[in-house]
Amino acid sequence: MKKTIKRRIFTVNLLTVSLLLIITAVAFSFVFRSYLEKDTLKQLNTIARRAENAMLQRPPHPFHQESDTRTDLADSFISLMMALRVPSASINAEYALIDDDGNLITPFKDYDKKPTESDAKIIEKILSCSKTRGTDGLTFYENGSEYAAVLKPIKQPDGTKAGTLVVYSSLNKINEMKSSINFILLIILLAGALLVLLLSNYLSKGISEPLSTLNKHIKSLSELNFSNALFVPADNEIQELVQNINIMAEKLDTHNQSQKLFLQNVSHEFRTPIMSIQCHAEGILYGVVEGSAAARIIIEESKRLTHLVEEVLYLSRLDAIEEICSQEPVDVQGLLQDTCKRLASIAENKQVSLNLHTTAGSLYVLGDSEKLGRCFSNILSNAIRYARNYVNVDVSKINDKVQISVSDDGPGIDKDEEAMIFNRFYKGKKGNTGLGLAISKSIIEKLKGTITACNTSIGAKFVIELPLSNNNH
Repeated sequence: MKKTIKRRIFTVNLLTVSLLLIITAVAFSFVFRSYLEKDTLKQLNTIARRAENAMLQRPPHPFHQESDTRTDLADSFISLMMALRVPSASINAEYALIDDDGNLITPFKDYDKKPTESDAKIIEKILSCSKTRGTDGLTFYENGSEYAAVLKPIKQPDGTKAGTLVVYSSLNKINEMKSSINFILLIILLAGALLVLLLSNYLSKGISEPLSTLNKHIKSLSELNFSNALFVPADNEIQELVQNINIMAEKLDTHNQSQKLFLQNVSHEFRTPIMSIQCHAEGILYGVVEGSAAARIIIEESKRLTHLVEEVLYLSRLDAIEEICSQEPVDVQGLLQDTCKRLASIAENKQVSLNLHTTAGSLYVLGDSEKLGRCFSNILSNAIRYARNYVNVDVSKINDKVQISVSDDGPGIDKDEEAMIFNRFYKGKKGNTGLGLAISKSIIEKLKGTITACNTSIGAKFVIELPLSNNNH
């Protein structure tokens, strides 16, 4: 059978309630029986003391003395019977007088109240148990019934022993009361189990139904259905989970759309150089174009295609989960100086002045020097491509961050392009592959930094901020 949350909640609650009730029943039964047993022995002792005091007021001769009339014993016996009638006693006590030889005696030889065989066995058991367990109070079983008994010696005024008084009572009523209480507790246990079933069903619905809805929605997300937002009326914890799932669905939808657009753009960008190569190759084949000129175009388009493939693969590695930038101290100013040196010839060919303004000391960030160098190279190359006369690179320290500002005197960024400038395969008027700025943004974000682009009064400006490492001094 499938284990459900509802079934688990019911099982745990039922076991908890049952265990508590069973422990309560056992403890109550033990305490209740112990109390009644002690109370019975206490009452038997009270009755025995009253009888002992009554017989001391009318003391008999020793019980074993033979006599036909025994007037003194008859008087003592009557006093004993009156003393045994205790109005406040809640038990039915039986009694017997025993002589020194253990024989049951009566006040007259023709006394009609003769002990039964069962009574004789009970008294015999009492005398036997008293030899090992004392006389103040003892319990025992006889013929399937439990009894409590007290023995009191009856003495003469001179202190000599006249005999023994035995007072005993059955404990069957106590056991009956205990059985009744256990039956009541069983009824309570069954009622508690029914109540637990109802409450567990109510509580588990509040958990299982939202989870079932979540499960269906997640299954729908796995089938790439991101359009419907999820709403589940539930407690705060599940509501928070629902909100996170909706946020995840929005991000997955955005990612899915961007992947579709990415594939469309890739196919378009690849198709252009491939078609160019194919056309010139066919032109050479059919003698339509001059061979050397067509070959140069094929070589250029092949280089462009190779560069495009490298850019796509590099961006894919950045997007991959396993592609994590190494964390090592990188001197930002030193890296920018190296980048400017490598791009100086390109800037000179375009008659653009490339100016780097650094601050005193070294500024270190934790990152990957190769990836960060590629990022700087992409940003500076883009600025050189659009600049008319100069590109300025300014490095400064702002609180616990390093800020790199790259500005040019070019035409700037069109207002309708500012939001898309970092999108993949988005190219400006002089753009190359449309991947350089997308790669730069991905690298900066992996290093927990930010990159923004805006227009100034004379051109475009890119601002990069990266957190400083502890190696700065």
